[in-house]
Amino acid sequence: MTKLALPKSPVRFEEDPHGYWLGTKRLSGITGLIHAILNLGVYPGAPEYVKQVAIPRAGAYGSAVHKSIETYDEIRIKQTKHPAIWHYTRDYGTQVFGPFDVAKELETYIKHREGFEPIANEYTISDNAQYASNIDNVWRKIVTQGTWLVDTKTNNLDYYPGGVAGLKLYLSWQLSVYAYLYEKQTGDKVEGLAANWLRHDKGEFWIIERQPDDFVKALLEHTKATWVDGHWEYEWTGDPEMLEIMRGNNLPAVQEQSGVVSLEVIHAITNLLKRQQEIDTLMDEFKKGLKASMIENGIKSFKCEAFSATIAKDSLVTSFNSKKFKEDHPDLFSEYSTTSVRAGSFTLKLNEKK
Repeated sequence: MTKLALPKSPVRFEEDPHGYWLGTKRLSGITGLIHAILNLGVYPGAPEYVKQVAIPRAGAYGSAVHKSIETYDEIRIKQTKHPAIWHYTRDYGTQVFGPFDVAKELETYIKHREGFEPIANEYTISDNAQYASNIDNVWRKIVTQGTWLVDTKTNNLDYYPGGVAGLKLYLSWQLSVYAYLYEKQTGDKVEGLAANWLRHDKGEFWIIERQPDDFVKALLEHTKATWVDGHWEYEWTGDPEMLEIMRGNNLPAVQEQSGVVSLEVIHAITNLLKRQQEIDTLMDEFKKGLKASMIENGIKSFKCEAFSATIAKDSLVTSFNSKKFKEDHPDLFSEYSTTSVRAGSFTLKLNEKK
């Protein structure tokens, strides 16, 4: 493993009791926050057996995979066999999880890691106020030398809420929060987000889309986390419209449901869009011809009873590169920028014929 001098967080992670601590203050992880506020990765109506046995068993399997990955990255040893563990439940007695042999998962991970070099495993990041988490893997892409944050999942996709799309959406928020906190803690820009899905002899490597920093900042700063009777409770304290927009960002990218809109409306809009397309094509041709005639005759303005046309003078335009300014002067950008809710645009277009 290539070691980088990443800043060490003052937060410590404890296995027993499982949690993050800043001094004597207990901090919330990111998973519960995303579950509670964004309603992602939640198993609605799960029976007690699933809660008390199936989910903890899956967690034990996932932990075995993570431990093998960490051992391999650290000392290049393929330690893939893990002993059984005993798990005590309230209603189903003592359960035995394992033993686990995760050799296939580790081999898939090694294939996924090609083109990258590991920098850190289980790297702790935090806002040093309410939230903390461990990033499974910090990688550096060899070609670009850019930093990538990577998470490993072992979920059974047949049962995960929303399947593959649902897990990728959850990962988008989880890794985006990680990236936001990582950049603030280290000053290092994150180039990309990715996930390893490893399950027995199956595996996939996913590039994960990053959520806007404004959304992540709002999620962290406008949610109150309180430890009550052995569990976390979360309360949104920010703008309700902002939360609806954030949750709306979780809608499927494309959804075809003819029952949502009547066939009469669909047919009417389709015909209008086709006519609009034909008219726009003709109009573009006539506009080109009119402009060419005006230039040929040396006139800037043409007017008749029905319409007028004007050729404006060429001009110099100065634009402000806000992205570069934000990268070069993040403190000034934050000081002079404000965040507000803007309604999303609505687009209607004719699909291309396949």
